[in-house]
Amino acid sequence: MATLLKDAAGVPVPQYYNDGTAAYEQIKGQNGGANMNVIGAFDALTQAPVTGVVTVGSSATELYASGARLAGRHALVIYNSSGSTIYIGDSGVTTSTGFPVLAGDTLVLTIDPNSDFAVYAITASSAVVRVMELK
Repeated sequence: MATLLKDAAGVPVPQYYNDGTAAYEQIKGQNGGANMNVIGAFDALTQAPVTGVVTVGSSATELYASGARLAGRHALVIYNSSGSTIYIGDSGVTTSTGFPVLAGDTLVLTIDPNSDFAVYAITASSAVVRVMELK
């Protein structure tokens, strides 16, 4: 049975299962960051992308591009432009429980446009995150 890879603090790292080797392998890209391409169909855009910058600190911070969540959004793109790892989750996210997004990585979340839930981030210190919402 393959074992999930974890960092020194015991937190799972971004990884994928390689059927050829029957093992999990860490996703790495330039400078150790993950390089992910999302494959699949999005609905056609009905308006221009909404973009913004969010400063994430040691308290859970909601991620949205401009003033408030974009109603009817079907995708949320999160680019960690800082030098620190951020962690994604719900309003109770912590650096121990959140999904890690390494410095320089991008995470794309496909969202049901009929839902209205928040996505939060937290970091150990401070991080600048670029956010794009698509509708």
